[in-house]
Amino acid sequence: MPAAMDEERQPLPSRPPAAPPVAVNAWTSCTLSLNKECERVMKKQKVFHAAASSFLTSSQTFSQENPSAPHGGGASAAQSSASAVKTAFKELSACVGKLGKAIEKETQASEELVGASVNDSPVDAKLLDELIADHLAREGLHATLKAHVGASNITMPASSSEDVQQALQAARALRNHHDLKPALAYINSHAEELAKLPDLSPSARIAAAAEATCAPANPVPPPLLVRAGDQPLRPATLLVHSLAFLEAAREGGAPSAIIYARKHLAAFTRIHTKDVQKLMGSLLVAPSAWASGPYASLAGDTLWCAAADALETDAMRLAGLPTREPLATTFHAGMEVMPTLHKLSAVLSRSGGGASAGQSWAARPTLPVALEVSETFASTFTCPVSRERASADNEPTLLPCGHALCEKSVRRLGRPPHGRMKCPYCPAQFNMSDCMRIVL
Repeated sequence: MPAAMDEERQPLPSRPPAAPPVAVNAWTSCTLSLNKECERVMKKQKVFHAAASSFLTSSQTFSQENPSAPHGGGASAAQSSASAVKTAFKELSACVGKLGKAIEKETQASEELVGASVNDSPVDAKLLDELIADHLAREGLHATLKAHVGASNITMPASSSEDVQQALQAARALRNHHDLKPALAYINSHAEELAKLPDLSPSARIAAAAEATCAPANPVPPPLLVRAGDQPLRPATLLVHSLAFLEAAREGGAPSAIIYARKHLAAFTRIHTKDVQKLMGSLLVAPSAWASGPYASLAGDTLWCAAADALETDAMRLAGLPTREPLATTFHAGMEVMPTLHKLSAVLSRSGGGASAGQSWAARPTLPVALEVSETFASTFTCPVSRERASADNEPTLLPCGHALCEKSVRRLGRPPHGRMKCPYCPAQFNMSDCMRIVL
């Protein structure tokens, strides 16, 4: 489990969903304006594509029917198609020009959304360069990455390592080309490491607790660090082997698929029982009928994309890196709080005679209002045992079972004679070396 921003989710108290805003704020207005311009460009682009395709078809048809016709001559159909292409191109160019002007206008106006004080806010240029470098490495833009690293005088990001890049390339092959070979090569070469990754799906935690206590499992597990919605997290190994199982069923029929399942899927039957049962049930239906009925999720791009996402996630967990790009997390968190910052900036700039008159929000040590963000972007952690907020001297620590405590609370846990600690929320036992620090 990597020390990841997107996996730093503490058990926050549930609260009712916020009511939709009554009025559209200025930031949302800017976004809607640009969306409308983009939609116009996309429509004109489709018209131009259709006109160009019609022109090419008409020209090819005329050339085949009149091979001796002089160059530049053409039937009336081809000439009218050429005229339609010119008209569509002019309209597309006009829309692109309007989009550019709209972007320039909204970019200039964006300073007013947060106030000029944002320019005075301290920015860690090196950290920003490192976030950009990590993004370029994850996207596979190696030439741009090298140029950026050289210009910024920073080290190559950890996500550019050979193992991580092998997994990212395999994930792109799964998602874009439905190619299983790179993914199978990766999970086979990292089988032992992948098998040691803790399974944080709810079903896995309940089964582990039941097995440890030899008692019926609690149907409502305690709050854990899991994804939004608490959906089962299927490991990349299971999904990749599931795809290979389906390919074996298509090419060799049920006997070949059963042999593959006995070799590669048997280990997942206890925790991911329903997934394995669904795969085995698909053998009762012809592969051509998978697209409809109860096995629709096994056909199409859904399973391929899920396997690609899981492969990227598990590779980042092996490398101890955030499973989601820190740059993307920062961007989306900023988008959530930007309307509040805009309102705060406007209030502070209009304050007259008070202590906050003319004061920028960036100049204040703390903000006078709370910034509501989703749990995914929680940047603070309060230990559920000691009720203390995490700090540089008392960092949050992820236990192998998926629960999270502050480091001091972990160290205060009783040490049995055999030297292993016990989680205060589940029967899991572990050593201090099995824990992982979470970076906030």
